[in-house]
Amino acid sequence: MIEHHPTANASLTIHDIQRDIRTRVPLGYAPLHFDTLYRHESELSYRQDVLELAVLPAGPSWLGRLKTWAKRVLRLGLRWVLMRQVEFNGVVVEQVRETAQLLSQLDQNLGELYDTVRRLERAVEAFADQQGRAESELGRLRREVSRVRDTLVSYRVRVKLHGGLGPEAEAGAPSPNGTHELPFDYFLFENQFRGTREEIRDRQRVYLPWFRDRGKVLDIGCGRGEFVELLASEGIPVQGIDSNAEMVAFCRELGLAVVQAEGEAYLTGVEEQSLGGIFLGQVVEHLPPAGIARLLERCWRALRKGGVLVVETVNPCCPEANGNFYLDPTHVRPVHPELLRFLMESQGFAVEEAVYSAPVDPGLEPVVRTTVDAGAPLHRYQDYALVGRK
Repeated sequence: MIEHHPTANASLTIHDIQRDIRTRVPLGYAPLHFDTLYRHESELSYRQDVLELAVLPAGPSWLGRLKTWAKRVLRLGLRWVLMRQVEFNGVVVEQVRETAQLLSQLDQNLGELYDTVRRLERAVEAFADQQGRAESELGRLRREVSRVRDTLVSYRVRVKLHGGLGPEAEAGAPSPNGTHELPFDYFLFENQFRGTREEIRDRQRVYLPWFRDRGKVLDIGCGRGEFVELLASEGIPVQGIDSNAEMVAFCRELGLAVVQAEGEAYLTGVEEQSLGGIFLGQVVEHLPPAGIARLLERCWRALRKGGVLVVETVNPCCPEANGNFYLDPTHVRPVHPELLRFLMESQGFAVEEAVYSAPVDPGLEPVVRTTVDAGAPLHRYQDYALVGRK
């Protein structure tokens, strides 16, 4: 309660009293900005003390003393009316204080919860980063396991073919086109510089839609059998051929339908218009232009009307691919996309689409399919394929 001072200023206003009450009311919490709540609490505190504050000290004049006496009489008369309001205000003030304290505690708890959530978010980000590195390492290990597994199979094949693993068994390994001898193991060369079978199989998956529901498909120069295996897994009837005896033996070890033969000679014995599709993957760069033209003519003869021919080769417009072209000693010359298109169209094929794959830059799309040069950086893709229809 506020004490009465005889020397109190008689001109004290109600606003001065409210300010004095707000100043003396202890607020032991401040983390939350509930200004309106605090104002109501102070106002209620003022209402609680109204009986003591409403009567100011008497002034020196008889009129002032008369006014003070009249106010006191009025206060006594209204005490029984105001007392219940004062009691109610006291209860409300106490509840407001408790509510404000609870809100302050809640604000503190929310702050602690926010800090915990932030720590969890940082932990999740760190875990995701570790998971990404682990998945990258797992992918590398899988590729290495695939490479080692293929190498072991090739050793087993070499033992069967040559009766040993020594230099005398490796020397004179047949080349892919069977026209000359190589002084090294071409299978191991493919594994190291072309990529694992798993990588090539995933890259060639883009060609599947053209060979579905076409009937029998011939894979010329099937190598390690990636596309033969891919077609067989899709239930597409396929026959693979390759001129390299070790490649053929390797494919047979995997249970693939592959025979040793040279493309042009094999197609000569194929019945006319008996095939639904032909795949030439990384073959034409091993042939001179005249050999490519003869092979395409045999493909036209073997395909039925509506049959599809897909020819994939190294993209000479890509500086990186062109720079590595002669790393393979069996390569004859790069085949420019426009030259290949001209040779295919000269045999009667309608070239419907070009497919670019194996991007040099990791930020590029893995595969670009286009009917015309759509402005994509096609020179940044190491391989391309033309899709022709009879």
